[in-house]
Amino acid sequence: MKKPLTFWDFLGLWCLFDLVMLFLNGATVKSPLLTQIVSATLGIILLIKPLYPDLWEAGYGPEKSQKIIRIAAVIQIFLVFSTRMNF
Repeated sequence: MKKPLTFWDFLGLWCLFDLVMLFLNGATVKSPLLTQIVSATLGIILLIKPLYPDLWEAGYGPEKSQKIIRIAAVIQIFLVFSTRMNF
């Protein structure tokens, strides 16, 4: 039986993915746009499939937890694209 993906598992996998992709981009292409897209993938994925910590479900309920994560995802995407990264 498969264990469902938790918020913390997803966050750890995303951090690993982000580090690898940013390293590859910095070593090869050095594109600021690609850097922003890679960094925004966390918000994009959480906007589509909102994962939240189990503790939030007990405190806020599933619907409110999803709304909070989606709002945080939109803020994260906005912050990533509002900053400019130069190489």
